[in-house]
Amino acid sequence: MKWYNEDGDELMKIVKYNKIKENKYKVIFDNDLEVEMYDDVIVKYNLLMKKELSNKELEEILAINDKYMAYYEGIKFINKKLRTEKEIEGYLDKKGYKQENILYAIDKLKKDGYLNNKIYIESYINDQVNLGSSGPFKIRKKLVELGLREEEIDNYLEGISKEVWEDKLRKLISKRVKANHKMGEYKLKEKICYDLVNLGYSKEMISYLLAEVEIDDNSLIDKEIDKLYKKLSRKYLGQELELQLITKMMSKGFKYDEIKEGIKKLTN
Repeated sequence: MKWYNEDGDELMKIVKYNKIKENKYKVIFDNDLEVEMYDDVIVKYNLLMKKELSNKELEEILAINDKYMAYYEGIKFINKKLRTEKEIEGYLDKKGYKQENILYAIDKLKKDGYLNNKIYIESYINDQVNLGSSGPFKIRKKLVELGLREEEIDNYLEGISKEVWEDKLRKLISKRVKANHKMGEYKLKEKICYDLVNLGYSKEMISYLLAEVEIDDNSLIDKEIDKLYKKLSRKYLGQELELQLITKMMSKGFKYDEIKEGIKKLTN
């Protein structure tokens, strides 16, 4: 027997709820229709008590259920790590959610405390300072790309002392100097400066700290000259060989006087 409401819409009777996830149920109707609903939606529409729905009511409920689906998808994404509003929007869009459902999800995520720009900025910057290698300019650029306000980013960055960045730079410079096996002081410092500018540090601070670094080229010069000599002596002799050695070594950043001394030791 079919039942109708006062507007003439056919009523469907809920006959069973089957739990399929922690917060999700399969709702089974007497006409064999089965739909998945979040418990929030079931409670919101008092379905445990109401039991009967018209087609119009079910359409409205399922529309809200789709919004909750986007919301919980957002929570799942955030649970992996903190996210920005822009990241959530892009992720849900790729997942195929309607714009109205994305906006609903973002608004609810904000209200429920899952999206907080201040916390995100502080967490991201602290991670970069303590665990990463990026400097302030690169950090700022990345956060702006993530859709965060420049003023909020700058407020937190400005609270980090100059000494913190200098200490990070000294460690990065030291690491690169120790890893060098082929470049002379001039070329090495030039490359270190280029690399660290790309990492987001100021050229002035890098140059200032590089000036403090003393690099002993002597053992490296002997090694590089010996290697080049064995290679070039197959093709060149005498003054031409020496000129080729000097040219190649200077291109690696070694000083002329040190190169001459190295050649002298090798050929004597």
